[in-house]
Amino acid sequence: MASLAKRCKFLIRRTRSPSPCYAEDNVKASSRLCYAVRFINTESDSNLPHIKPKYPKGSWYSFSSKKAWDWFKDVNAIDKLPTIEERLYHNIGYKNQQYYFDVKPFLPDPTCVEFTEEITKSCLDSSVKAGQTTDIDSSKWLSITTDILSTINDECKNIVRDVDVSSTEDERKNRRHRLLLDSILRRLQTLLSVECPDLVSCDTERDVNLQTHWIRGGAKTPLQSFCQVGYPGGPVRYGYKQNTEYQLRSHLPLCTNHLNGVESHAKPLDPVPPEEALHEYADYHESIRKDLNTGDYNAHKRGLTKHCYSMPHQPGFMYGAPAEFVNLSLIMPTTKSVSQKWWEDQMDAKCLEESLVRAGLVHSFATANAVAHYQGYDMHHDLSSPILTQTLVFDKNTFTLITYQLNTLRLFVHDVDNCKYNAYSHTRPVQLYQSITDDGTIVGFNPQCIKMIGECMLANLAQGVAVNPHLEQQQMKTPSSGDIFPYLPKYPRFSDLPELHPGSASIPTFIRYNKPDEPMSEWDLHPKDRARRAKERKHEHEFTKGPLSDRAEPPARGKTKLDLHFAKVRQEKKRQRIEWRDEVLAYKKTQEIDKDNES
Repeated sequence: MASLAKRCKFLIRRTRSPSPCYAEDNVKASSRLCYAVRFINTESDSNLPHIKPKYPKGSWYSFSSKKAWDWFKDVNAIDKLPTIEERLYHNIGYKNQQYYFDVKPFLPDPTCVEFTEEITKSCLDSSVKAGQTTDIDSSKWLSITTDILSTINDECKNIVRDVDVSSTEDERKNRRHRLLLDSILRRLQTLLSVECPDLVSCDTERDVNLQTHWIRGGAKTPLQSFCQVGYPGGPVRYGYKQNTEYQLRSHLPLCTNHLNGVESHAKPLDPVPPEEALHEYADYHESIRKDLNTGDYNAHKRGLTKHCYSMPHQPGFMYGAPAEFVNLSLIMPTTKSVSQKWWEDQMDAKCLEESLVRAGLVHSFATANAVAHYQGYDMHHDLSSPILTQTLVFDKNTFTLITYQLNTLRLFVHDVDNCKYNAYSHTRPVQLYQSITDDGTIVGFNPQCIKMIGECMLANLAQGVAVNPHLEQQQMKTPSSGDIFPYLPKYPRFSDLPELHPGSASIPTFIRYNKPDEPMSEWDLHPKDRARRAKERKHEHEFTKGPLSDRAEPPARGKTKLDLHFAKVRQEKKRQRIEWRDEVLAYKKTQEIDKDNES
């Protein structure tokens, strides 16, 4: 990575040299950095964008701006949506090298497993035959609940005895809750697999966390954390080492016609007519092309920040046969930092509920996105059918069910646009039991929760369909651009479903990677920029001579992120010096007063 950075900086500096072209072996590398070249417009080219387009192989540096744009309009289709890498280079200039160094790890093409025909065949072969159903009557649920109660009563005594006595009280409680939930889910899965053979046994001995999926997807150095949970009073990191305690897989993906397993009387969701979705797609992509054609495209303006390029690196959450789809995931945010525990102590019940829902939404979106990229989809090859995920978020003895439906992989700037396409719903916190005594007795167990979790596991797998990544479903053609987009139905916000909190999946709000502002070393700058910075510091030193109270404020110089950072640091140091001086003067004054009183 260090050698690549040196090579990139060398190429950027060579573009400023008067040499007409590079050697033949450097043509390919220089063409990748053609958007990083800073071009000074002449009077005749004042109406053209300040960034040259991508040139053909050969002496591309000798092209004038007018000739380059004429060639680009004639040979290439200017209304073509560029790739992620080309979008990045639209924003890379000589004054914005820090942004290039930040996003450089995401420039290589994502490595995702292709969705083959064998996977589709295996899904179809293992599907439930027509006419069969996975519905279970009330008498069967009663026998299942009785079996689970007798099983967990016997295992709970062993759980209490095996827990380390030397640990703290909170650790012992969390350990008991985790082992008890694992026993309940495993026993429930064993009983339901008799009714539905498509359920696959899950092995949790292997770590299943976001870090593992980053590494399996080709990212050698995964991010420490790629999302945040909106805690009141400040953001708290939701770490990428959050393990998935339990996963239930099946041979069929979840059916997205309605929220299966949440309410048995849930009504099917009617999709929006194709005409409405057609106009919304046309307006959005037309606005992007307008910015691209004028050269004013800005990734931050469109909301396409660094998290957009990090998500394609995540493969599927599949271990074992590639025909297995994640049906249900269980997370327990019990491993919390000191700051998280402090914030939770300051929260009320409503804020704590929202924080758990946001943690589940982060995990649900990551699961759905990983499954989509595992099947070969990306931002430019969008989904041909929605993907549904279910997540159980347990907080000790209560749990919340979150159902997330991913309809498109495109990310939008405004939350209103995200509300139109991706949706989710969540239940209120449900109490599974009250507590576990020291002798291994479960107090206040709620048998209705067994049926609720069991319906989530089944999820009407008889109605499941095999996902086809090829655009063989209904397609629409926009009249303005001629590009083909798959028809993705827009679903309402589940307002007609009882006992549910509807919502919309705002990805820029829930999933965002905010890297702290780290000052860039001056040795990463061009020599001319280093000389300019030295002159600015010398000029600012003239404004800082004399007493602190008489010093004038240095003029605002530079609009770059680095200049603003250094200006902020200087102002903070000045404020600290003034405070220290006032404290010293006050202390000396008190000493003089004491001496006068003593005399």
